[in-house]
Amino acid sequence: MAFHYKLESLLRLRRSIERQEELRLQSLSAILARLRAELRQLDEGRLAQRRSAQQSLTAGGAGSMLQFEVACDSAYLAARKSLQKKLAEAENQRAEQLKIYHEARKKSEILAALRERQQEAYILDFLRREQQRVDEAFLIRKYLNPSE
Repeated sequence: MAFHYKLESLLRLRRSIERQEELRLQSLSAILARLRAELRQLDEGRLAQRRSAQQSLTAGGAGSMLQFEVACDSAYLAARKSLQKKLAEAENQRAEQLKIYHEARKKSEILAALRERQQEAYILDFLRREQQRVDEAFLIRKYLNPSE
């Protein structure tokens, strides 16, 4: 008779839940990476625009260029603040999801370890019974054929 784990369906369910939580964690990590890239791109764009404006002013640019730079700075700071807020929220969500994932993983590992122990006990019991059969067969043969 083959080994049958009574909690196999529960173990499959726990592993499925763990996989779902892992996928959610990966999704949040991707969002976090995208937001970081957007923030880096925003900073790089603003730096490039400032260099360009600096060169224009050095070459004799108009005063309206200064007003435009002030407006750009204001828009940049508002966009950066908004991105930083989204980034902080995403980091909090990811940290929370990481806790949820670890808990789901722990639950499935507990069931998997229990399954492994039960399977080892089953194998040990099977080997013991098999050895008993071999011993009994040997004793029966020895008893029926004492001349051997």
